[in-house]
Amino acid sequence: HKPFLVIADHLTKAGIAVLRFDDRGTAKSGGTFAGATIDDFSTDVASAFEYLNTRDEINQQKIGLIGHSEGGVTAPLFAARQPDVAFVVLLAGLGVDGTTLWAEQQRDMAVAYGLPNGEAIYQAMRVFAEQVIAGESPQAIEQDLLSKGYDKATAQQYLKVVANEWGRSFLTYQPEEVLPKLTMPVLALNGEKDLQVAAATNIGGMEAIFASSENEDVTLKILPDLNHLFQQAESGLPDEYGRINQTFAPQALLIISDWISSRVGE
Repeated sequence: HKPFLVIADHLTKAGIAVLRFDDRGTAKSGGTFAGATIDDFSTDVASAFEYLNTRDEINQQKIGLIGHSEGGVTAPLFAARQPDVAFVVLLAGLGVDGTTLWAEQQRDMAVAYGLPNGEAIYQAMRVFAEQVIAGESPQAIEQDLLSKGYDKATAQQYLKVVANEWGRSFLTYQPEEVLPKLTMPVLALNGEKDLQVAAATNIGGMEAIFASSENEDVTLKILPDLNHLFQQAESGLPDEYGRINQTFAPQALLIISDWISSRVGE
């Protein structure tokens, strides 16, 4: 599946120009991926924004951002510093801090796979995240996980994913410090069956954050039956993604294009 290709194709046909770019250090993008933080990735968004401002065929007053999942962190990080961004669309974006997101994600996936001890997993993952943020040694963190019944392979996989500069930057992300700075129109969509970024928690978090902000053009929606990739799903588990024929739900595409057109269309 190539969801971003499908989104770009749909938006282009709706008269909305699209710039897609690979992560730094990926394909033909310059820079180094290893060791990069979410703040580094937000500077890459800045480079894309600056590039679009050099294009004669682009209306510089109507350049917006669409970010999915981690992009739902990096896009608002940049937009919070750049009021010239015309709009922000968050797909499976975060309305809770990174540590809570990580713990909920591991709990929800485990429960969906049939494991019974969801609350214990949630608490263990919060402790794990706090140890990573504090800079405890990987060996000590691994031993703590082993003492809680995790096998060595799982413990090492967790460490590989988040015990690094990127992981620390993600786990310490605080949406309440970023989202209130967004002065432009915001659309946030989350799939009801998303097990990686739980819809109710994150849309609920955004609702609370934006309620106390001065931004009066915020649209938040939970889309029924859609997973993390915005496919019509049964379980929402990642191992289902590749088995689903649909790449990106048409109703989600229409919501995005109609919303953008209503904000910055001619």
